[in-house]
Amino acid sequence: MKSLTNFIIKYFQKNNYTEDIKVEKKENNLHIKKYFDNYLKSEKSEFAVLLTAKWGTGKTFFINEYIEDYKKDSKKEECKFIKISLFGISDLKLIDEKIYQQIHPVLGHKYVKFAGGILKNGVKLGIPNIDFNGDSKSDLNVNFDMKSNFDDYFSKNKSKKKLVFIFDDLERTKLDFRLFLGYINSILEELQYKIIIITDEKKLADKEYIEFKEKVIGKTFELQQEDIHSIIKTFVEEYSNKTKNILNENIETLIDVVCKNNDSINLRIVKQSIMAFEYSFEYLEDKFVENKEFIKQLIKNYFILSKELKARMFNNQEENEKSKIVKCIDILNENEINQHIFTNDIWSDILIKSYLDKDILKANIENTTYFIKKRDEPSWYKLWNFRKLNDDEFNLAFADMKDKFIKNNYTDEIVLFHVIALLIFFYKEKLSEYSIDSIEKQIDINISLLKTKEKWGKKLLNKNNMIYGGFGLGFMNSNDEDFVKMYNKILKENEEYFYNQKVLKDKDELELFLKSIRDGDENYLKSFFSEKYQDIPILKDLDTTKFVNSLYECPNKGIQFLAEILSSRYADNYLYQEQVSYCRFLTNEKDFWINVNELIDNYKYDEKQKIKNYMIRENFNKYIVKNTIEKLNNC
Repeated sequence: MKSLTNFIIKYFQKNNYTEDIKVEKKENNLHIKKYFDNYLKSEKSEFAVLLTAKWGTGKTFFINEYIEDYKKDSKKEECKFIKISLFGISDLKLIDEKIYQQIHPVLGHKYVKFAGGILKNGVKLGIPNIDFNGDSKSDLNVNFDMKSNFDDYFSKNKSKKKLVFIFDDLERTKLDFRLFLGYINSILEELQYKIIIITDEKKLADKEYIEFKEKVIGKTFELQQEDIHSIIKTFVEEYSNKTKNILNENIETLIDVVCKNNDSINLRIVKQSIMAFEYSFEYLEDKFVENKEFIKQLIKNYFILSKELKARMFNNQEENEKSKIVKCIDILNENEINQHIFTNDIWSDILIKSYLDKDILKANIENTTYFIKKRDEPSWYKLWNFRKLNDDEFNLAFADMKDKFIKNNYTDEIVLFHVIALLIFFYKEKLSEYSIDSIEKQIDINISLLKTKEKWGKKLLNKNNMIYGGFGLGFMNSNDEDFVKMYNKILKENEEYFYNQKVLKDKDELELFLKSIRDGDENYLKSFFSEKYQDIPILKDLDTTKFVNSLYECPNKGIQFLAEILSSRYADNYLYQEQVSYCRFLTNEKDFWINVNELIDNYKYDEKQKIKNYMIRENFNKYIVKNTIEKLNNC
C-alpha cells in the first residue's frame, strides 16, 4: 500500500500537481472549491490536500462556507465532515476523543477500550495500542482492518456518508510531525478517507514539516482573501436586530475602518470585534442610537481601537503590562480620527477589561458634545466656546467656574484639567485677573482635599489624556508650559498616592491569600487568581518564606487544588481576548517562583507528614513550580 501511495504522490508531483496555487482575488478562490469537489468525488484517497493562508485571512470562514454549500447541493455525494482544531494538542489520543465527539451521532453507543482510557469510538485511528475486546491488553497482533470495521459499521447502519477529515491550525499544534504523519497515513492508506489540512504554512518552515508535506500532501492551495464587503455583511447578520441595524446602517463606515491601512484583513479580529461591540453597547438607549453622527463616530473609534489593540498584542508589539498597552487616543490620532468619543480610561475599561457599568457608560455618552444640551452646559463648557459668548455671559460663567474651582467641586480629573487650562489661558490672554500663582496655590489645596476622597486612591490618572482631553474637546492651549507643569504635578501626586494605597491594599490581599492557602479555601483561591489578579503579577510582592510555610500548613486536598489553578494560570491556551497568553502579563513573577523552587528543595519538613512532603516536593515543586518557571521564561 505504501509503495502505491508513494507512486501516486510522485506521479502528482511529476505532473506539477503540488505547486502552490496563487491567483488574483477576482477569482474568489472558486478554483479551490472546484478542486475540493473533484477530490471528494474521487474513489481513491492517496494523499491529503493543504489549504494555506496567514492567520485571520479567512481560512476557517472559507472552509465552513464550503461545507455548508456542499451539504446544500443534493447532487453531491453525502459526506460527514469531521473538523478538528489541532491548536494546543500534544497527544494523538486527544484527536481520537475529538473525532468521537463529532462522529458519535453516527456510531451510536459502540464502545471500545483504548490503552490509556475509555473512548466510545468504533476505531482508534492513529495509535497502535488498541484493546478491541476489553481485556486491557493490546490487540495490535490481531491485524485489525480499520477500513473493514468502519465500512461494516456504516453498512449495518445503512449510512452512505463518506468521511472527510479537516485538520485545522496545524501551525499551532504541539504534536510531533512524525507521529502525526503516521496518523494521517493510517487514515489515507487503511481507511481511504479524505483529508484536508488547514494551516499558515509560512510558520512551518522546519525540516520535519517539509518531510511531512512531501509524504502526505498531494496538492497545496494558497487562499486569497475574498470580497471583504460580503464577508463583513455576513458577520453582521449573525447578531441581534439592534446591533445588526446599527452596523448595517453604517456598513460603509465599518468597512472603511476595517480596511484602513491594510492590504489584507484579519477576519478573525473583525468577527471578534463585532461580537465585543454587541456585548459592550447592547444597552445603548434609543436616543443615543438615533443620533447618527454619534453612532458613526462610535463605530470609527471602537473598530479602529479594537483592530489595532488586538493586532499589536498578537504581534507582541506592546509592553507586557496592560497599564502600558492602552494608549487609545494616540492610536485614534495615528489613524486620523480626531473626534474622540471617550477618554483613555473609559476605552481601557471597554476594550481591555471588557466591562463598563452601563450607568457609567450612559453618563460618559451624555457628557459628549453630541448630547450636552445648551441649557445644561456647565460653565467651563460654555467658556471653552467663549467666542460665542457676550461679555455678561462670559463674566457670569467665569465667576461660576472660578468659585467651583476654589471650592474643589471639580472632582472629575478631566473636568479639572479643562478648568485649569481655561484659567491659565484667560489670564495670559488678559481676559482674567486670576493669576498663575493663585491657580498653583489653589491646586495644592485641591490636591490635599482630593486625597481625602476614596476615588483619588482608586484611580491612576492617564497621562495620555493631557493633549486630547475629554468630552470630545481638547484642553485649551494644552502645550502651554504652565499648564503642562501643573498637569504633571497633579499626575505625580496622584501616582504616588495611588501606589501607596495599592501597596497597602496588595499587602492585605496577600495576607488573605496566604490564609486561604492555610485554610484550603478553594473559593478564595479561585477568585484571587481568576478574577482579581488573573493578569496582574501580584506574586512578585509575596514573601516566598511565608508562601512556603503556608503551603506546608495547607490541607493535602488544598495543595492539589492550588496546583491545578496555578497550572491553569500560566497555561499556553489561557488566552486574553483569544489572542495572547495571560502568561505574558505575569513574567515579573518568575523570580518569586525561582525562589520558591529553591526554598522547597532546602525546606526542613516534618517527616511525620509523608504524603504532604511527597505532594509538595515531588508534585508541586518538580512539576508545577518548574513548569511555571519554564513558561515564564518563554512568554
